[in-house]
Amino acid sequence: MLPRLLREATQLACRVGGVAQFKPTFRRPRMVQIREAKFVHARLVAPAASPGNRATPRTEHRRMEPREASSARSTVGRRWQGRRKAGRRGQLEWRRGVADAPSRRAPDCFARGGWTGWGFPFGPVVRTLFPMRALIPLLCLGVLVAAFPRVAAKPPALPAAAHWPELADALRHAIDSSHAPGASWGVVVANADSGNVWFATNQTHLLVPASNTKLFSVALALAHFGPDHRFATDLAIPGATDAAGTTAGPLWIRGGGVPFLAGTTDPRRSLAPLAASLSARHVRRITGGAVLDASWIEAAPHGSGWNWDDLQEAYAPPVGPFVWNGNAAHVLIRGGTAPGQPATARLGPIPGLIDVDVRAVTVATNQPTRLSFRRRPGETRLRIDGSIRANGSHTEHVSVPDGAHAFGLALRTALEAEGIRLDGPVRVAAPGENVPAPWEPIPGPALSAIAADCLKPSDNLLAQLLLLQVGADARRHASAADPDAGDDEARGIAALAGFLKTMGISGNEASFEEGSGLSRKNVVSTAATVRLLRHAR
Repeated sequence: MLPRLLREATQLACRVGGVAQFKPTFRRPRMVQIREAKFVHARLVAPAASPGNRATPRTEHRRMEPREASSARSTVGRRWQGRRKAGRRGQLEWRRGVADAPSRRAPDCFARGGWTGWGFPFGPVVRTLFPMRALIPLLCLGVLVAAFPRVAAKPPALPAAAHWPELADALRHAIDSSHAPGASWGVVVANADSGNVWFATNQTHLLVPASNTKLFSVALALAHFGPDHRFATDLAIPGATDAAGTTAGPLWIRGGGVPFLAGTTDPRRSLAPLAASLSARHVRRITGGAVLDASWIEAAPHGSGWNWDDLQEAYAPPVGPFVWNGNAAHVLIRGGTAPGQPATARLGPIPGLIDVDVRAVTVATNQPTRLSFRRRPGETRLRIDGSIRANGSHTEHVSVPDGAHAFGLALRTALEAEGIRLDGPVRVAAPGENVPAPWEPIPGPALSAIAADCLKPSDNLLAQLLLLQVGADARRHASAADPDAGDDEARGIAALAGFLKTMGISGNEASFEEGSGLSRKNVVSTAATVRLLRHAR
C-alpha cells in the first residue's frame, strides 16, 4: 500500500483544485489496481422503464466520495459510489439487456489481478480483465491528476500557486518512499485546460499501458468515424418467397463487426433485428441454409502479441466481423451427490459452442474444489480436470474458438424464436465466392454507445474490434497505387500513429502493436497519455 503521505498529498490536490484522484493500491500481492477516490463525475443514466432496450441516456453530475473497501475483490467489483439503486439497476439493464441475463464477462476475472484504465470519456473505472502474468515492473503508467471543469455543473477553482510547492514535495517524497520495489513511476499533474504541468517525474519514459491502450483505440475510432456512426450487419436472400413464406435461399449475412446488433448484450435478444427483418418480409421458411460473408474485416482473429495461453479466456476472444455474446460462453460444472461420481457440465448460453470434455470428479464436502480448464490454440475441445465438492457448482467463462460458428448457432436460435425455420447448414463463404446484391443493412448501436461499453468494463474485444474497423475502412478507401500496408490491424496501427501525430505525439512517445492492451509490446509515456486526454476533452 502506498504510504500515508501520498494519500495526503493527492487529497490536498483534490481540496485545492477539485481534481481527479488516482491511487494505486497493492491490497494483494497478485493485484494492481487504480481506484477513484473523489471527483465530480458526469455519467450516463439510462431509464429502466423497458428492460432489454437501450434507451437514450441522460447525463447526470454527481460528486463521488471516497470509501474504503474491505477487500481488493470488493473494490474491483464495486461500481461508482453515490449511485442511487434505481439508477444503478437501470444502467445494468441498459448494458446487459436484462438484469438476470448471463454476463459475457467473467466475474472471476476480477480476482485475477490486472491493470485498470481510465474510463474515457466519462471518467476512470475499476476493472481488471488483464492477466496478472502480463504485469511487469514497468507497468505502473503513473498517477495522473487533472482538472475536469467541463464535466462539473460548476467549474472548480484552480489551485492556488502557493500550494503547489508543498504538493510537489509531498508527491516526490511519497514516490521515493513507496513500498513498490522495482516499479517505475510516471507521474504528471497538469492543468487540463492550459496543459501547464505542475508536477512531473519520468513523464517521457516509455511504460506498458495495458488497458490504457483502449483510450487510444477508442479516441481513434471516434475521430475517424464520429460518435454517431453505426456499423451494420447486412442480409440478402437471392431467391423469391412464395405465398406460404418459403424461400429457396440461401440466406446471406455479411458481418460488419457489430458487437451487439440489438443494442443489448443479452444473447437472447442480440440478433432479434435480423429475425424481425425477415419476418417483415413474410419469410417463414428458408430451405437453402445460410452463408456468412466474413470479408468485411481482414485480420487474424487475435491481436498481435496476445499470449497463446490467454486465448481460451473470456477476456481474449476471437475478434472479427461476426460477434455474438462477446464471442464467449459459460460452462456450469456440477459435482455429483457422492464422492467418486463424475462431474457434469452444461454449456451456455446455447449448446454447441464448444466441445466439452469433463474429467473432473466429485470429492467430499470438506475437500476444496480444484478445477483446471484447458483448450489449446486451434482446438474446439475444452478439457476440464480436477475435483469439485459434492453437490457443488462452479461457472467458468471461456472464449469460443470461432466467432462465425457461434454467430451461426445463435442465428438459427433467433430465427426459431421468431417462428422462421432454417433448413440446411450454416457455413462461411469461401474467398472469392459470388455474393448477392442488394444488401439490406441492419444498423447497430451508435459508436458512442460502443465506446462506453468498451471503456467502462475494459472490454478487450471491443477495443481491438474498433482498431480493426478503422483499418478495414482505410483499406476500402485506399487507392490502387498504395503499397500493401498489411492486414487491417496493421492499417489500424498506422492510422493510430497518424492520429497521434496530429497531437504532437511521435513514435518515440507512443508505440502500439494492437488495440486492447493485451500485448506487452505496447509502450507509451505518461506525457503522451495526458496529451491524448486533453485532446479528447
